Amino acid sequence: MTIYRVQVSNFRGIKSTDWQPNAKFVCLIGPGDCTKSTLLDAIELCLSPRWNVPFDDNDFHRGQTADPIEITVTVGGLPDELLLEHKFGLEQRGVTSVKVV
Repeated sequence: MTIYRVQVSNFRGIKSTDWQPNAKFVCLIGPGDCTKSTLLDAIELCLSPRWNVPFDDNDFHRGQTADPIEITVTVGGLPDELLLEHKFGLEQRGVTSVKVV
């Protein structure tokens, strides 16, 4: 499986981000409290097999519960059994290759 894009809005310390990793191996480096773990938690929430994830006021950016939390992770290279219609096949969308200069 390959992660092509991660979009996060209003989740913990992230107001808005749109990250497109451009390698199969990625290392997040930065000072403490700069949302590295929050980004990984967002990915984990999307890829988790749980359907019902509890959130509290601390999970909303600056506690603003009126603004919804939105997390989208675009992945590719999934096993065929996950692409069946009765699994996640209805959630498929296309991915195009874009070269970032």
